[in-house]
Amino acid sequence: MEGDASLRILITGAAGYLGSGCVSYFAAQGHEVLPFDIRPKDGVEPLDLSLESETVDRIAKLRPDLVLHLAAIASVPVCEDDPEGCWRNNVTATFNVARAAQKAGARLVFFSTAAVYGTPHKMPTPTSEPNHPTNLYGVSKAAGEFIVRAYCKRAVVLRLFNIYGGRCERSYVIPDLIRKLKTDSSKIQLSGTGEESRDFLHITDLLRLVDRAASGPDGATYNAGTGTTITVRSLAANVARLMGRGDARFEFSGPRKGDFPINWADISEGNVPRGWAPKVSLDEGLLEMIRSAG
Repeated sequence: MEGDASLRILITGAAGYLGSGCVSYFAAQGHEVLPFDIRPKDGVEPLDLSLESETVDRIAKLRPDLVLHLAAIASVPVCEDDPEGCWRNNVTATFNVARAAQKAGARLVFFSTAAVYGTPHKMPTPTSEPNHPTNLYGVSKAAGEFIVRAYCKRAVVLRLFNIYGGRCERSYVIPDLIRKLKTDSSKIQLSGTGEESRDFLHITDLLRLVDRAASGPDGATYNAGTGTTITVRSLAANVARLMGRGDARFEFSGPRKGDFPINWADISEGNVPRGWAPKVSLDEGLLEMIRSAG
């Protein structure tokens, strides 16, 4: 959409890491951005998307051209521990947003997840791979995909792999690694087995992908990954090396409930928006995060 006429873009989950990144990115392009989140903060309007009466009419009356729906419980453990909250925030809320976007005549970009694939048969995994989620988070996002396709004629689905970048403060594996290496380089405790393999995409590459996807064909489904994968154990060694902590030793807690062994995006033609490719290497992105952590 870069270079297009100014659009009115409504963003849910705008107080989160990815949502706030979308707010900054599209505002910088001159678009009118309408940020909402269940957690009010400066510049972000409060909105509980699970409440139909509050969501559908309010969004529809704002007449957005584009809705970016990021609001969700984006955590496997939290969804497993709170299934009712997961369903309310990831399914009911998506149902309301899809209906609101359709009522407003808006394009809807739904931020789904690679967790819908579960343990896929094909590696790297194309968007044509059947959904077989192995945890409640993946189930809730798979349900969201069906909902937006059923209730919004102008919907696009993005299946996010592992997004990272500077200023990320949530308890994801990379920020967690950096924090722990700053305080103790001798023995670092990490979740999982270390053999889980993940495809890490830098947030700036994700934002460019969102931009292109928002201008793409209705009904499209895209992967948001790099087409490469790395084990958490190797990732930890890379971060330690870049921080000058090559003596660090890592201990892993063991398998986690609902986790899956590998994700690896197919980013060949048809699986990502036309003309898009990742630009930020993993080492470049890790160095940025290390520097931004101070």
